[in-house]
Amino acid sequence: MNTPPTHRRLFFDDAHVQDLRGVGRQYHQAAKCPDNPVLVPDQPWERAVGHNHGTVILGNGHFRMWYAAYAYPSDFSEPGMTSMHCAFAESADGITWEKPELGLIEIRGTKMNNLAMTDLCWINIIEDPRSDADERYTMLYFGRGAAKPGAFRGWLAGDGAWGWCLASSPERLRWQPHADNPVYTDAGDAGSLLGWDERQQQYVAYLRPWAHSWVESGTGHDAKTVPTDQFMEQYPYCRMIGRTVSDDLVHWSTTQTVIGPDGVDSPDSEYYSMPVLPYQGWYVGLLYMLHAEPGDPNRPRKQGLMDTRLAFSRDGITWQRPDDRQPLIARGARGEWDMGMVGPNQGLIEKDGKIWLYYSGMTGEHRETKAYRKAGKNAGLFAMGRLNSGIGLAWLRQDGFVSLDAGDEPGVIATRAEQLDNGELVINAVTAADGYVAAEIISVDGPPATGYSAADCDRFGGDEVAHRVTWRGRGAAELSAGTYSLRFVLRNASLYSYTVIPR
Repeated sequence: MNTPPTHRRLFFDDAHVQDLRGVGRQYHQAAKCPDNPVLVPDQPWERAVGHNHGTVILGNGHFRMWYAAYAYPSDFSEPGMTSMHCAFAESADGITWEKPELGLIEIRGTKMNNLAMTDLCWINIIEDPRSDADERYTMLYFGRGAAKPGAFRGWLAGDGAWGWCLASSPERLRWQPHADNPVYTDAGDAGSLLGWDERQQQYVAYLRPWAHSWVESGTGHDAKTVPTDQFMEQYPYCRMIGRTVSDDLVHWSTTQTVIGPDGVDSPDSEYYSMPVLPYQGWYVGLLYMLHAEPGDPNRPRKQGLMDTRLAFSRDGITWQRPDDRQPLIARGARGEWDMGMVGPNQGLIEKDGKIWLYYSGMTGEHRETKAYRKAGKNAGLFAMGRLNSGIGLAWLRQDGFVSLDAGDEPGVIATRAEQLDNGELVINAVTAADGYVAAEIISVDGPPATGYSAADCDRFGGDEVAHRVTWRGRGAAELSAGTYSLRFVLRNASLYSYTVIPR
């Protein structure tokens, strides 16, 4: 595996590992911010926020969020509009958010709102390095456009045809929809945009493949013309994750399933959507899963709880998942605001030695989220007239998705040989009070390089995301350049990553 030298080596798999003895791989769950929810529905056009994910971006020390806001059509919509809007918020610290009056969208005679667009959901915003300055930012969203074969008709009580649409902006607030929207209709109503993939030299999106369940639910598709692959033929009524590529963001390939039932998840599991984020040479998937209530496997299933789980890939096509299948972001306990649904937002932010993950939470199950569009229905779901919902924040330590751990008996991690060109060895690790991590640098012929054995190493103890390893005060940069492997010895410790930083 040729990982670029600037990337930290994570332990999702054993590509960089030659041998493991006395250590185990541990996947970690994100810790929720004690101030959650950090954003709540408190405006006339917000009966609820979240579920159909938005995007959070950190730039120039400032957080910006585009999120889905829902209202009854009778609350804050014009005739023929849906109840779904794109709203904007900003924050200096990522925890306390403000909703500025943008003055862009006029509804019911006023522009005093924080709405950036209307009639859309699944808000994916990227900075596009290949576009002109006036189209620097691209939004891929599920929205309304011209009637085309395969488009949804009359979706969410809104007029017109619905599919995947594009909009562009020079500054991420004033959006210009593409003239030929929707640009893609051969995918369902949930998905995310990775953006331009330098490895693949294409734009990549992860959308929901069409299934017979959606054909039967009133779309413009004829069942005989729905694009299918082996997964879709085998599981025609299951939501799954598909992948599609494009050279220009307008013309997309047929969606191919990349994540679906694998015999490990419960038979009632469905794969709702998956924001995919580049991270240290990996593709990290935040898999939004529906745990459907048991029902007829030959009919669409809409009821159930939802949470966010981890997936990871080397190429964005072949995906792996942890064996234990535990949530990355878990639902809250009974009675908490996010006890029913926990869904990921687009965006992974690294700040202050942590990974920041924003998510949407709701008290109700998936079947209940449609109640807010039906005034007077399921009133028990509402607190002060609003669906219990919000945007939450969860943290992992830097590289904190997975670690290799050792207990009381020392364990050993031996890496594969690679070229070390006078760089410093840096580790991300945490130890117990009586624990340690030591390292040695091994020559190609077997023995440790002189002065760089585990016995010479200044043992690390503590909690650091970027600790420079030394041997009697000397760093690895003083070692002659060459091909070496590393051997870590650890006791009551967790090693999250390592890297050799060029001097």
